Amino acid sequence: MFHIIPKRIGSNEWPQEISDESNNRHLTLARDTLHFTNTKHSGKKVGLAKIIHLDVVIRPDGVIHGIERLLVPRSVQEDFNRRRSLRSISAVLPQGAPDPRTNRLKKPASPSPAGCPSRSGSPCCTRWDQITQALG
Repeated sequence: MFHIIPKRIGSNEWPQEISDESNNRHLTLARDTLHFTNTKHSGKKVGLAKIIHLDVVIRPDGVIHGIERLLVPRSVQEDFNRRRSLRSISAVLPQGAPDPRTNRLKKPASPSPAGCPSRSGSPCCTRWDQITQALG
């Protein structure tokens, strides 16, 4: 309801470049004020939004114009700014994520000394043990 004005304003009824400031303000159904402007350089605007398509839809109950950005109600802006207050934000120091393409997190396996179990779990035999097993 913020962007609906209980008055029909077509492109031919838009405020002129030089006009009374009171004629440029219109109260919306949400009880907010929208400012209509018309300048040579920036063209026709509603608030900060430039009109890019005039009279897109013309009906007996109203006119719809196309604008380049959203119209945000003042109550929404105030609520957003209250939540964005620095007192309510608890900052966490950013830390870099580990790069999955590198093996920096994995320590290289140290070679197992002779006579210790191998990585596969089977015991390593010295050369002497292998010879005695073969002979005996």
